[in-house]
Amino acid sequence: MDSVVCVKNFDQNFLVPLSISNRSHKVIQLPNGLLVLLISDPTEDLASAALTVATGAHADPDDIPGLAHFCEHMIFRGTKEFNDPDYYQKLIESCGGRNNAFTTGEQTSFFFEIPTKNVGNFGNQEDKDGLILEKILRVFASFFKNPLFNELSIQREIHAIDNEHTSNKISVNKILYHGIRLISNKNHPFHRFATGNFVTLYDIPTVEKLNLRENLINFYENEYSSDKMTLVLRSPQSVNQLQKFAISYFSDVGSITNKNHKNNRLNLEDFSICQQTWKEKYTTTQVFLKDETSKCIFIKRLQSSSITPTIRINFPLSYDPSANQKKIPLFTEAWCQLYGDESSNSICDALKKMGYIITLLAFKLNLAEGNDTLTLELKLTNLGYKNLDQVLKIIFKFTHNVINGNIFELGEYLSEISSIDCLKYLYEDVNKSPMSESSLYSRYLQCNLKNIGPHCLLKGSPIWHDYDHDFKGGFTESKEAKKWWTSKAILFKEFLNESTNLNNFNFVILISNDTDINSISCIKKELKSPPIFVKDNYFQFDYSIFQIDTEKLSNLDSFDKSQILYLPSKNPFLPSMVLNHSCITKELKIAADNSASSSLSFITKNHSSSIPPLLLQEGNFFQLWYKKETNLIYSSRCYLSFEIVNKSISTCLNSICIEILAELIYLNLQKTLYQSETIGYTWEILPSSKGDSRIGVTISGFSEGVELMLKIIVCELQSLISGLNEKKLDYNTLRKARVAIRTRYENIYQENGIVLANSGLIALMEENIWSLEERLNTLEELDLQNFKEFVQNFFKVDSNYLNLLVEGDIETSKVEQFSKLINKLIHHLNSSEIQLKLSEPSTYYIPKGRSYLYSTNSPPGDPSNTIVFFIQTGLRSDVYCRTLTKVLANMISTTLIPELRNKRQLGYVVFGGLRQLRKTLGLHITILSGDYKPVFLENKIFEYLQNWFVELSKMKESDFKKQVLRKFINSYLNGSQKLDSSGGPSTLTMAQRNGTGFSNNGDALKKHKIYWEQIASRSYNFNNLLGEDDIDLSLVEKVLSKQNFLSFFNEKILSSKTRSSLSLHLKTSMSEEEISKEILIQQLDALLRLKGLKIPQQKLIEIVNKSNGNLTNILKELLKYFINQGCGLKLCNVIIREIAKQLGKSLRYINSSGTKYETNNFKVEVEHIEITNITKFHKQLKFIT
Repeated sequence: MDSVVCVKNFDQNFLVPLSISNRSHKVIQLPNGLLVLLISDPTEDLASAALTVATGAHADPDDIPGLAHFCEHMIFRGTKEFNDPDYYQKLIESCGGRNNAFTTGEQTSFFFEIPTKNVGNFGNQEDKDGLILEKILRVFASFFKNPLFNELSIQREIHAIDNEHTSNKISVNKILYHGIRLISNKNHPFHRFATGNFVTLYDIPTVEKLNLRENLINFYENEYSSDKMTLVLRSPQSVNQLQKFAISYFSDVGSITNKNHKNNRLNLEDFSICQQTWKEKYTTTQVFLKDETSKCIFIKRLQSSSITPTIRINFPLSYDPSANQKKIPLFTEAWCQLYGDESSNSICDALKKMGYIITLLAFKLNLAEGNDTLTLELKLTNLGYKNLDQVLKIIFKFTHNVINGNIFELGEYLSEISSIDCLKYLYEDVNKSPMSESSLYSRYLQCNLKNIGPHCLLKGSPIWHDYDHDFKGGFTESKEAKKWWTSKAILFKEFLNESTNLNNFNFVILISNDTDINSISCIKKELKSPPIFVKDNYFQFDYSIFQIDTEKLSNLDSFDKSQILYLPSKNPFLPSMVLNHSCITKELKIAADNSASSSLSFITKNHSSSIPPLLLQEGNFFQLWYKKETNLIYSSRCYLSFEIVNKSISTCLNSICIEILAELIYLNLQKTLYQSETIGYTWEILPSSKGDSRIGVTISGFSEGVELMLKIIVCELQSLISGLNEKKLDYNTLRKARVAIRTRYENIYQENGIVLANSGLIALMEENIWSLEERLNTLEELDLQNFKEFVQNFFKVDSNYLNLLVEGDIETSKVEQFSKLINKLIHHLNSSEIQLKLSEPSTYYIPKGRSYLYSTNSPPGDPSNTIVFFIQTGLRSDVYCRTLTKVLANMISTTLIPELRNKRQLGYVVFGGLRQLRKTLGLHITILSGDYKPVFLENKIFEYLQNWFVELSKMKESDFKKQVLRKFINSYLNGSQKLDSSGGPSTLTMAQRNGTGFSNNGDALKKHKIYWEQIASRSYNFNNLLGEDDIDLSLVEKVLSKQNFLSFFNEKILSSKTRSSLSLHLKTSMSEEEISKEILIQQLDALLRLKGLKIPQQKLIEIVNKSNGNLTNILKELLKYFINQGCGLKLCNVIIREIAKQLGKSLRYINSSGTKYETNNFKVEVEHIEITNITKFHKQLKFIT
């Protein structure tokens, strides 16, 4: 009771979107200083929790980079109360939940989510520990009280982190971010490597005689204090019940240093946890010093000869985070909107017209407290790279024009984006998983809440009418309002002048190995010698740092006078309510009041979504579907999808022509429709994902604007057709579309093995899906005449079928009106009386007893290996088969990650479960590994499945029903299907849809797309909002016996005589020798630097290569080199011997963990039929009819 009295309650209403205005929120502070946000949502079937600590990589000790990240991994590995290292993971997965954690420079966040519908007791029905949510919260809280940091887990987690870093080394985003570190202030913690790897977590601590576990414990005790923590609890239970959970399980978290902590903050706006934490730690506040703002870094991606040049142009922002500076986040967001604009007169528009860029993104990067960058990321064409100075000049010319432009126009623009910001937030769809949302809120709680505004906590950023007390509404609402916005425009110009100028920027650019940098004129280079590239110690890319020659960028008058660079024009898609800013703020207040009073209301789940779409009208050449929605989140909104299906034969050429058609529509409309995107509209032009001749369109947004967007798209298609007939479409236009598609294909090659392998599975198993090689070859052969003939045939009368679905706050008359609009294109309403017959593409069926293997190389420079092991269990139409397959998938998903990733350390990415193709289904297990070959991984997967069979065989019938069947039934009934499957998307063909345009991942749009997928595939299964087929639950509850299940398991999964499987192996193109040399160079470089022996990296590489990786020879050569450099013989001898001893220890350590060295001569247990020709493979199989 005393602890309840000591709990501080903060009386605060929050601005919320309409979609979550039924939730109630409460913020409390526990006696130990822990700040807690409680969220009750009685309509939700999921519960989640997140705890964020204001510590991260910037708190790493100098001699152990990656310790914060290592602590994040180790904290899960058992506590005094729950000492089993895998207990938490098993507990989460036993009820169909999931969990994760991550570490940034200044924050570490831990989170989980579980289904709650019909959740009973965990394990035994008489379990005294109570409901599963409380059980998990108890375990979760124990991590922050008494973690064991088990010595036995240290070795395993070092390898997990090293594997994670191996995966990071091929990520463009990670490479570019690390590039920013390399040109930053060397005295700021941001400059340091943050992830950690084998060298930083094992080699260096061993040589320096640092006890890693002791350092880990010290780090935890110093950093994991409760006053640095924020907690979010979210579930269908009341906020009062959640408060009891928080008090019961989290009142005693945090280290002993907080026992004297006093809760002296009176209001939420007094909290600024991150800022107060890091202000004491940083000895220097600047991430970029003045001389570092004119630096640039050129990075050559490892062994990659074909990548799109990508540049990040950074404008550093440094400010006092403790000051009341609402203008920083407001002006930053305005900058991102302005510089990221893609409409006419924008930077993006100008650069695309000149053929310099493919895409442009504008965003803020948070590097450290009080240190952000305003960042432009451009994917350059080869022409754009050669004219990099012109690209940069255009950005500065745009800035010059805005600063010197009309002050009233800028004020009105700021007013417009302010109204749009509020409107988008008001109508924001739920687009995050509960645990991701909880994690986000727990991080927002650590911000400077005075600057955000406590009522804007859930939004994460302030709104303009909080800027000061003199706010008078939108620009056009009154003279006072106009004056107010004009004054803010003046301040914004000052902000641009200070932030976006020639003396305050740097850039990071990623290029191919063979790209020449001598043609770049805006950097200062030595005249007589070529640029020197050095190898990064952690990412192993080559890089060179230069000073930017700002004088060569200062002449901004050398531009085509017809090229206008200025503010966007007035947005034609603005709903009428946007013109009145006061109206929107009033609606936001109503939603906030509804949320504040929701805990007093009786709320039940809205069942409108359970009513399936209705077939409104049908003809020989069309179907019109309609779904009325009354839920508040659909207010004034509409979701529309249609597709035109052509009867022409499916060929790779036709498929490419459809892609070209979609791309041309996108290229012609992207400027026009961009402004709709800024208000929250979405639009996609979708070429067929099935390989046949069909094109689809999806639009969502406010109902009045959706109709306008549909008219624009139909008019564009009509214009394109007439342009073909009048010979207005030229080769250059076609070339732009081809280049964009080719770039997308080439970017797929640069993806990680998971993406490539799953794409390969589709190409091998689905009819009319062509490989990337086939598509690239056809794309190169396509000419203008081929395309013209295709389009003319595609839009012939009586050649097309229309499917149309309209959903939302809209009447049936609109559906017919939309149909009439589309009729102008394909004349489906007045076609002949003969019904158009269409057939859906099918799936190849693997015969019983056939195990196929398709093997290829990973992208150049990727040291990872990938396997996708797919076992076909039967037809999707077979209810018995799909029911048992789902039971089996659910069963293995509970142990897959703990067993294969955590315990056996087979790879950094491990997942598996159900896999549905168009006509068949089965199980898959996918692993991305930096250590093991695919053949070894496959045998370990098969061994894992055999072990499961043995475990099942030992079970009593009663245990089987309780531990397997009952768990599955609970998981199925309690809504775990709302969680993203641990196996990835179960329906790959839906996940692979790759359209052009702009979309988002909101729940309402996701649901619409699932309905649409059922209509487009002619399945019409509207009951399951996962898009999966139903199962026979009575079969599981009443009929299925252990013996029947074992027979199914053995026949479909284990027996080589009856198993049907396909294994895809992506092997690294790097030899073991190359990988070993790379690791050895990295270790030697770190150890030599540690001992004060300096050697140019190129010389070290030369010695290792000359010695063919032989350690004895390498050490001899190193000794010779250092003696020649004047180092003492005795000292060198001692150091070299010490290094030799450490490398030997490292090798034994690696071998003891079961890494790649044991896999060299591994015997293959699963016999395969190798696929050497995909066409021949397809001829051996049959289609499902």
